[in-house]
Amino acid sequence: MATGFFVEFRLHGYARSYAKWVKARAYSEARRLGIKLIMNKEVPHITLFGPAETNDIRRVTSAITNIGQKYTLVPFKIGGFSIFKKPNKVIFLDVIPSSQLEQFRWELAYNLMPVCRSHSEYDTGRVYKFHSTIKICHNIDDNRFNTLCEYIENKCSLKDYERDKMSFLERLVDSARERLFREEEMERSIGQHLLRVTVLGKGRRILFEYDLILRQLLNRGQALHKDIWGKTISKFRELLLRHQSYSA
Repeated sequence: MATGFFVEFRLHGYARSYAKWVKARAYSEARRLGIKLIMNKEVPHITLFGPAETNDIRRVTSAITNIGQKYTLVPFKIGGFSIFKKPNKVIFLDVIPSSQLEQFRWELAYNLMPVCRSHSEYDTGRVYKFHSTIKICHNIDDNRFNTLCEYIENKCSLKDYERDKMSFLERLVDSARERLFREEEMERSIGQHLLRVTVLGKGRRILFEYDLILRQLLNRGQALHKDIWGKTISKFRELLLRHQSYSA
C-alpha cells in the first residue's frame, strides 16, 4: 500500500512568529476585500520534497537519515515577498538559500525520487524555488489579487511586525528617531538554520523527523517532545558559537 508524504522544514523562533503574523494580517485583508479563503492552520514551513508517494517508507527514512548525517549547520535567510501565478495564485515569503541548503535539497530529491512511485515535478531539477507560503488564492480576479499583494508588500514588512509588537511609547520613540536621524527603511531578512527535517503523512501528521543537530532520528513522540527540542536548541547554539569563533 502506498504511503503519501511531504518533507519539509518547520520555521522556528522569530521567523515562525513573523510568518504567523503575516498570515493572520493577509487573511484579515483578504476578508475585507471579499476574497474567500480558508484560514491556513499549517505550521509555517518550507517544503523540501513532495508531495510524493512510496511503497516503502522505510527506504525514505533510510535515505533522509543517510543524507542528514552529512550536514550540521545549514543556513538560509527569509525576507521579502514574491508570487506564483500558475497553477494557482500564491503569495509567499522569499527564502534565500545558502549553497549548503541548495546541495542538501538536491541530494534529498536525487535519493528520494527512485524510491517513490510518484512525486512533484518541482523536485526533479537542481534549480529549486525555496519559499514559505502565506496564501493560496483560488478563483480570484487579478485586481483583487494585486491589491492583496500590495497590502502584504507595504504593510507586512519586518519593520511593521516589530512596530506592531511595540508599546505606544516605544512607537513614539521609534518614529521620533526616524524623523530625527532620517533613517531609511532597508530591506531586512531573518537568519535561520535547518535544524530538523520533518516527514509528514496523511493529514499532515508527523511521521518522523531527522535532527541534524543531535544527529538523531526521532519518532513522532520524540519530535513533539519539548525537552528534546530544548536539547536541539542548546546544542545548536553551542555549535554556532564554536563555528563563529573558528571563522573569526
